[in-house]
Amino acid sequence: MYIAISNRYALLPAYSAYPLPKSSTRQTNATITKKTKPSKFCRKAERGYQARLLTRARKICEATIIDDHIDMAEDERTDMAKANQTDAKRISADHGHSTTRSAIGASFIQRTKKAGQVLWATAKRAIQQFWNNKPHVRFVPQAQIRQFHSEQQALMVTYDSGADGHYISERDRAQAK
Repeated sequence: MYIAISNRYALLPAYSAYPLPKSSTRQTNATITKKTKPSKFCRKAERGYQARLLTRARKICEATIIDDHIDMAEDERTDMAKANQTDAKRISADHGHSTTRSAIGASFIQRTKKAGQVLWATAKRAIQQFWNNKPHVRFVPQAQIRQFHSEQQALMVTYDSGADGHYISERDRAQAK
């Protein structure tokens, strides 16, 4: 019962907190009536709202001031680091960014080693493809649409990174456990 009455009072403009009723003079047939005074609840709500706004503004100002001082300190440290010509990191970075040095390619040993690795991988793939009768998963270059019927069992294949790059089915995985 009390809640129902409180809700009815909240609907009345004199007891509502937001929006606050504007205190204005009413004119009726050229007669001025007295100003309506907001309720105590409205004044209390307005003071709370103003206090929250003031607190929020103070926090924003403090955060802005702190951010500005941090930016100034970072800029100062950057300028000091750029001015130090004897720093080893600075010398290394300048050398790396210089355009006067020539681009040095891979050495003869590195190129030979890479060519050997490529040749070995190609030969290994060819041997596995022609002489190994184990089924392997192959990926087609274009996407294909496959249709499965509800009475047929679909093949489930997942990649098991812990099994050295081999593909296994869910059934095989369950049997392995």
